[in-house]
Amino acid sequence: MPPAISSAGDGTDQVVPPAADRLHRGGAADRQPVLGRVRPWKRHECRSAFVIVRDVDVAIVGGGVAALWLAALAARTKLRVALLTAGLLGSHSSTRNQGWIHSGSFYAANEAWTLAEHCVRGGADIDQLARSTPELIAGPRGECVLRDAEHLDLVTARLRRVGISHQLASAPAVNASRLFRRGDAFPVLHTPDRAVDNSLLLDRLAFQARQAGAVVVANSGQPELRRDGRQWCLREGDCEVRADQVVLALGTGLPTYLKRWRPGTRHLLYASTTTRVVVVPGLGLDAPVLPLFDAAPTVVPVWHAGRVGGVTICVPFDNVRHSGSPRPVTVELAQEVVDLCVRQLPGLADHLRENEESPIGIYNCEKLIIDGQQDGAEESRSFRVDRVEAGLYAFYAGKFTTASVGASAMLDTLGTSTTSSGGRVRRPGELIGNLTVSRRAAARPMNFVIGSEKSEFLVSPQRGYLR
Repeated sequence: MPPAISSAGDGTDQVVPPAADRLHRGGAADRQPVLGRVRPWKRHECRSAFVIVRDVDVAIVGGGVAALWLAALAARTKLRVALLTAGLLGSHSSTRNQGWIHSGSFYAANEAWTLAEHCVRGGADIDQLARSTPELIAGPRGECVLRDAEHLDLVTARLRRVGISHQLASAPAVNASRLFRRGDAFPVLHTPDRAVDNSLLLDRLAFQARQAGAVVVANSGQPELRRDGRQWCLREGDCEVRADQVVLALGTGLPTYLKRWRPGTRHLLYASTTTRVVVVPGLGLDAPVLPLFDAAPTVVPVWHAGRVGGVTICVPFDNVRHSGSPRPVTVELAQEVVDLCVRQLPGLADHLRENEESPIGIYNCEKLIIDGQQDGAEESRSFRVDRVEAGLYAFYAGKFTTASVGASAMLDTLGTSTTSSGGRVRRPGELIGNLTVSRRAAARPMNFVIGSEKSEFLVSPQRGYLR
């Protein structure tokens, strides 16, 4: 069973992974986890009722993996950086995905070359971060399941094209055999696909950004945005940040924010799509299983707080552009989604029959499709950088793994790079407010019904999944 979570008292689950413990003041295990404490500003730095951070080169709005990668990279340059976040890092898609480091094999096998190459680069960036935080990643390699020998030859040629390491399994792959119940009747390639602790990655990126000198403003909401002469002004609560350039890295919240604060701007079209993620806490796999045929769902272990707590199963349900708002997860829809998984994964059906008391969780992972992309196309979902107007940019990372690649491209757009700091050592940046990290959605305890306002549902297989 996944470990219990702490509650903020307002229905929001909050947790900071163990690596952040060194940042707690006093070290009490039962203390509310934060990434630091408010450091008072000097009196001469306060103007009126607001704390003003003047002459910041770049302000980044967001608290997900895209915003944090960008803040961590930008803070290493000659730029002065401020990150404005609602205070709960990763409370949306960044902790509600499968927790999967894509090796690129899934996309190379389907000839999505650009996305595959970006996954290779992004995976290397996460590996670099994991050198100082080994508990960030679980499992040495994934298992790619193929149809037959002819399919094996085709896929290996495509993996070689983009430089993805792979090895043919010399014995029946344990995880794949457990799901498909076919023994050694199918070939399996070992690839560098692994499970990642999303929450811990966000924590490490936030720590790196502050260590490199970024100012972090953590308030309860998203800041007001307005133009003030040559600068942009962002204000939320008692804090005001002025910046020459602003990057909006708000994920699926980007269209709503632009519509509210820049209504006169001609915006690019961003449309939401939804992937349903099924959580089975008792199915103990230790490596991702990626069927490369028949659109079968991918299965990835839940890796959090240093241990595996079940698996996530990704089902591209309602993943159609302009389909309107995602359908809420009702009992009927839950049965429909899980029935699809059971039909394609016979090992899952066996597990549910043998463990009738084991509950199942289902939640939504939202993504954006950008104008000009084809429905459901993966090729251009790596990242997107757009200039909304002078000094105002929109940055969206469509894949958790490729966020670092997109952040580097965003820095190029801003006219700098991570090698431009000239070796200057900076003091750690200020933290205004309290910063916490959201626990990844798949690691919730599986013994209660999740609120319908989050479009999530939890139900037992006894209610009819296996009819």
